[in-house]
Amino acid sequence: MARVDAISQEKSAIPWPRAYNNPGDAPWGKHASKNKGVSIVRAKRELQISLAWVNNYEPEERWWSVEVEFDPVLDEIFGVVNNKQYANNFVSGAGFDSEESRDAGETHGAFMERLEEEGDLRFHLVEIWQWMGEQIARMRQERRKIVKGARRERHPHPESQKDIEDVATDIVEEQKAQGQLGASDQAPQIGDEEKKKQLEESLKDHQVDPQTAKSRAIEMVDKGRRVQIQAGRLDSSAFFGVESVGNVIQVWLNDRHPAYQHLIEVLMGDEESSVDDLELRLQKADFTLQMLLVAWARYEDKLPKADRERAQDMRMDWGREARRFLEVIES
Repeated sequence: MARVDAISQEKSAIPWPRAYNNPGDAPWGKHASKNKGVSIVRAKRELQISLAWVNNYEPEERWWSVEVEFDPVLDEIFGVVNNKQYANNFVSGAGFDSEESRDAGETHGAFMERLEEEGDLRFHLVEIWQWMGEQIARMRQERRKIVKGARRERHPHPESQKDIEDVATDIVEEQKAQGQLGASDQAPQIGDEEKKKQLEESLKDHQVDPQTAKSRAIEMVDKGRRVQIQAGRLDSSAFFGVESVGNVIQVWLNDRHPAYQHLIEVLMGDEESSVDDLELRLQKADFTLQMLLVAWARYEDKLPKADRERAQDMRMDWGREARRFLEVIES
């Protein structure tokens, strides 16, 4: 990924030669745009720069790059054509999704075994495709964090604004006082220093950078918070995960899930956006939220009858819990 100095003037340790409103307008930004994509190198010679992995509607795609190098002995696997200018088999895997490619009920391991048994050349490329997808997603996420961090420094939230984690903590404590106990309420008590240590390790386990992990852990304990909401890396296809450290309920937003990019990040966008841009962002968030609801509905629809009834009961229980937590909006 491009260095922070190239992406954010506010965070750059090196003074920019002149003021640019957009790093893409800078000479290095224009140079990066000409070279964006995945560089495919055969025997130390670049065959092509493929845009198959690039979201062409996003100018920020210029700030990451990937190079894949291989030897001529792998020409058949990579699908190198006679003129030695393209690697068609490899490029065909852009956006590869194992779940979509597998047969119904087939595990990833069984899928790989089937490819190997059938002599399918994808067997040799699947792990590379998946790794590349993860790395590109991580670089995109890192770039968003850099830009949003700079925006937050220019426009800090008022100190008087009560944090959502504090509000949620008040509700959890109120429920506890009323005898509505959860697993976190009954967790063994641990000292503040131990709790900070465990929270910090949990944050780092979810790919939160060490400095942020340390400061977040200290903040959680010093403010007595019972709820932590944090974007991080989940080893699953879930939009969010739930864990706990001591009496702290952790809500992990999966930063690799499309819902995070199309809902959470859209709503947390640039505070300097125009009215038209704000309207477009709200429309995108509205569309994403409704699609999430349809996805749940379809999930219920495909379940066997007994499982469907349990899912419906869970939906009802969650709805009642959500009503209590959302009442604060009206107060």
